[in-house]
Amino acid sequence: MPTDFAELEGKYDGLYAPRFEVQVGETTYTEADGLVTELEVDTIVDGADRCSFVLGAPFDPATGALAGVDWNQIAVGSGLLVSIGYADRLEPMFDGRVSSVRPAFSTDGPPAVEVNGYDRSFAMTHETRSRSWDETTDSDVVSDVVSAYEFAEVTVESTNVVHRKLFQESESDYRFLVRLADRNGFELFSRNGALAFRPPPYDADPVVTLQYGQSIGAFTPEFADETQVGTVEVRHWDPANKREIVGTAENPAGGDATRVFRLPVASKEEADREAVAALDRLRNRTVSGSGESVGLPEVRAGETIRLENIDMFTNVYYVKGSIHRVSDSGYSTTFEVTERSL
Repeated sequence: MPTDFAELEGKYDGLYAPRFEVQVGETTYTEADGLVTELEVDTIVDGADRCSFVLGAPFDPATGALAGVDWNQIAVGSGLLVSIGYADRLEPMFDGRVSSVRPAFSTDGPPAVEVNGYDRSFAMTHETRSRSWDETTDSDVVSDVVSAYEFAEVTVESTNVVHRKLFQESESDYRFLVRLADRNGFELFSRNGALAFRPPPYDADPVVTLQYGQSIGAFTPEFADETQVGTVEVRHWDPANKREIVGTAENPAGGDATRVFRLPVASKEEADREAVAALDRLRNRTVSGSGESVGLPEVRAGETIRLENIDMFTNVYYVKGSIHRVSDSGYSTTFEVTERSL
């Protein structure tokens, strides 16, 4: 995978002439049709990816119809696939279903139809459930829950702590799995029809290196007001055995501060795991930022990128979210990142 911006320019034929393909139901729209006037794909780590596009179809006043619009195909629930790129290189960017259709017949402009959709993980947010599992791990429960949904691929990293009882209490499946991910220092991540329950890949090689003044048009960093935490403790009083369960995690980068969390845990092993997860979250709060670049499909949630020529903020960052926009103005990408302190 190319990481240098010059390599990406070669891959995408100089980053000229943005292209896209939107498949909704059995209908496909491309930039050549001239019907899709705006296209946006919003990728995010801690939620469902979102897509929206606007159809500016010609209006026939004699028949009252919008040319090129098949209402049966763009109906709520229809499959929605989007690819974006340049020249002959299109990258898959979205796999989901239409969630809403909003026609607008305006007095000060031609009619338009806005179509919105969410990725496959959105189906897990629709209902709340209450249920329980016995003698199981978080990862086994995740596998059980996601088996009821239509993901093209599922990757579940193992968690080792066996819980005597695990409860889902009036939560959607999505919120429940996010809670399990948080307490293990994991993330629940979906992309292009696939779902992963995994540790964030902070140490992965950057997919691209971007430079301010060249490929980055703007970058706004922000420091978090956090004391350098050296130790995290997780404590819980076990009334059955009349003892305190204590788990710890040490920051390899050092630090003078100690943070103590009171969490319900059943064993020292579980307390240690919770402490590692809590420390991991604290270490991710060093520097965050938002930026804008030329449109690049590679810059998307769940990837790492390297930002250069920005003084002390030159570093590798984890992409928490990105928005890809294609319109008459061209193709641009905005992104939200966080620096990982290693």
